[in-house]
Amino acid sequence: MAGQLPAGFLRRTDAQDVRSDVESARGSTVEERAEVLVALCRMAAELASQHDRPQRVLDWQDPCSPETDALLRRLRARDRRRG
Repeated sequence: MAGQLPAGFLRRTDAQDVRSDVESARGSTVEERAEVLVALCRMAAELASQHDRPQRVLDWQDPCSPETDALLRRLRARDRRRG
């Protein structure tokens, strides 16, 4: 539709971002996901080895937004109910 901003400029919810991030893993095998994990671990080790304080790199966690915190609480509560 003319006059609308491209999708990249529109505000997305954290839930939409998470769904987008995991979409590529849908239908993948455990082995395929393990390969991705190994690659990520190698990248983290390389980044840490290039830093003057490698443990600081390994310990860093991005803070969660209030929306993400609320979503995680709901998901954890749902999982507890399911047993």
